[in-house]
Amino acid sequence: MKVAFFLDNKAYADVDFSRPEEGNPGIRGTQYMIWTVACLLSRWYEDIDILLLAPVISKMPTWITSVQCEDEYSALRISKESAADLIVIRTRIDDDSLFQLIDETGIPCITWAHNFENYELVQRIANTKAIVRHVCVGKQQYDRLRDHDVFSKSTYIYNCLDFDKIQKIPKIKPQQKEDIVLYIGALNKLKGFHKLAKAWKGISRKNPNAKLYVIGTGDLGDTNKLGEYGLAVQAYEKRFIKYVTDNEGKFLDSVCFLGNIGGDEKYRYISNAKVGVANPTGIGETFCIVAIEFEALGVPVVSAKRNGLLDTVDGKEDGILVKSTAGLRKAVLQLLKDNAENERLGNAGYEISRTKFGIRKIVDEWHSLIVDVYNKAECIPDLSWNHPFNQMKWAREINRRMKSTRLGHRLPSLLYYRALCKSILKKIMH
Repeated sequence: MKVAFFLDNKAYADVDFSRPEEGNPGIRGTQYMIWTVACLLSRWYEDIDILLLAPVISKMPTWITSVQCEDEYSALRISKESAADLIVIRTRIDDDSLFQLIDETGIPCITWAHNFENYELVQRIANTKAIVRHVCVGKQQYDRLRDHDVFSKSTYIYNCLDFDKIQKIPKIKPQQKEDIVLYIGALNKLKGFHKLAKAWKGISRKNPNAKLYVIGTGDLGDTNKLGEYGLAVQAYEKRFIKYVTDNEGKFLDSVCFLGNIGGDEKYRYISNAKVGVANPTGIGETFCIVAIEFEALGVPVVSAKRNGLLDTVDGKEDGILVKSTAGLRKAVLQLLKDNAENERLGNAGYEISRTKFGIRKIVDEWHSLIVDVYNKAECIPDLSWNHPFNQMKWAREINRRMKSTRLGHRLPSLLYYRALCKSILKKIMH
C-alpha cells in the first residue's frame, strides 16, 4: 500500500525533522502528530510505503520518501500522479473546490481532525464520497458528532507519546522539588495562559516560594505584530502582561518565560516541576499532548474540566480538573503544599498515560485503520459514552436516537442549530 500524508510545516523552515525518535523538536502538537505517525508507519511496517508531502522537506529523515508540496491541492495531485492508494489530510480545509478535487482524484481519503469541526466542515466531509474515514483525536470530540451523518464514517485515535524517549529523564519525587509551576503551550487565547496569569499573584501571595515557568511563544506561524515584551501578539500580550509584571512593568521575580523549548531540555523542565498546567480554559482542546507529557514524568496536571482534557486527565486519579480561576488557584496551591497527594496523582498519571497513549499502541491503531480502509472494511461506530454534560452530549444522544426512527430521520444535528444561532447573532450584531 502506498499512503500519502500531507504535513503543513511551512512555519517551521528551521526545524530539524530528521529524528522523530528524539520526540517533539519544538513544533505544535498537530504537526508533531502527523510527522511522527507518518515517519513511524514508514519505519515499522513493511506493508506500507509512506509518501510524506510537505512544504519543507530538506531536514526530513533520509529513510522516508519526501516530496516538496505547498498545500492540500498539490498533495492530492502528487498523490494521484504517484498512484497512492490512500491520502491522509488534516481537516483544516474549508474550501468547496478542495472537496471537489478530493472526489475528482478518486483517491480514498482520511481526514484527520485536530480541531473541533463546525457544521459546514462536517457537512462537506459527510457529502464527499472519496472521504472514507474521518478521524478524531479523542472520544469527546468524536461523541460531539454522534447525531450527524458524518458519524457513520468517523472514528477516533488518540494522540500519542514516545515514552521510551522520556524514560531516560529522571522522575523526581515532589519532596525533592522546588515549588515550580510549569505552563506549556502557545501563548494565545485558545491555550488559556491568561487564566493562569490572572491567578498567579494570588498563588504567589499564599506561597511566596512558588515560581512560574512558561514554555511556549505566541509567534509560531503567527504573522501578527508581537507585543512590547515579544511574548505574544499585541492584543493577547496586553491581556495577560499586567498579571506577571510589577507596577514598573518589570517581570515578577517569581515568573520566568523560557521561550520555545523542545526535546530533552523541555522534559527536564517538566521533571523538575511540581505542578503542570495545561490549557486552563480547555477551549478548543480536542486532546492536549502537553497534559500527557506532564503525566509521563509523574507531574500532576491542573487543567479545565471540559472537552479533550476529559480524555487525557482523570480528575480524580492523575490530576485536578477545574471550572474557574478560583478553582485553578486552589488546585495549584493544594498540589504545591500536599506532597503526598501530589505524589499519588503523579504516580497514577505515570502509569495511566503509558497504558493509554503509548506510541506503539497508537501507531498500531493507525496501521489497522489504514489496512481496514484499503480493504474497504465497514466503519463500526462506538456508541459508548461518558461525561454526558460535556458539549451537551446527552442532547446529542437523544437526537441521534430520534434520527434513527422513521419520523425523526430528517432532524438536523446540534451542530446545525449551533451554526444557525451563530448566523442569527452575527446578523443582529451587524
